[in-house]
Amino acid sequence: VAQRANRIVANSEAVDAVLAEFLHGSPRSRLTCVVNGIDLARFAPRDPTQARHACGIPPGAPLVTMVAHLVPWKRHDLFLAMAGLIAQTHPGVHFAIAGGDLLGEHARYRTSLHAQAARLGLEEKLHWLEQGGDVRDVLQATDLLVHPTAEEPFGRVLCEAMAMGKPIIAVRANGPASIVKHDATG
Repeated sequence: VAQRANRIVANSEAVDAVLAEFLHGSPRSRLTCVVNGIDLARFAPRDPTQARHACGIPPGAPLVTMVAHLVPWKRHDLFLAMAGLIAQTHPGVHFAIAGGDLLGEHARYRTSLHAQAARLGLEEKLHWLEQGGDVRDVLQATDLLVHPTAEEPFGRVLCEAMAMGKPIIAVRANGPASIVKHDATG
């Protein structure tokens, strides 16, 4: 297919690098990187009170959030492990996982995550936001976004959170490495 394409578009520097390696030779000259854009007006910061109430977050409780489809490579298990450690020393912190199993292919993974959260004693502090509502509400309610996957080709939610003025922590690899600059934008 690459041999017949007039133009090949990558959505991040990480995808561009992978495609460049894969497409060695003439198709590489037809490869263009066009990074996802964010409508800053749509993601402008606003009062989080209503969003926090809608998500079931107690007023004043710090909220650490992960927004990602429920697929194993997103590494929700790492987020839960981190949440378990933080909850031990900061009992007032709440956590949220937003995103669902879009195609219904990962029921066993979802079940394992719920079991892990129960083992860590997070039932009262963990909010599962799987209904597919507006990500802006979830981001507005959060105090810190954590993105633990090292396999992320881009990480659009990082840009959306940054547009809302939210601090983020992400693995320094692939797509997030081109978005989040240590001590500058994350």
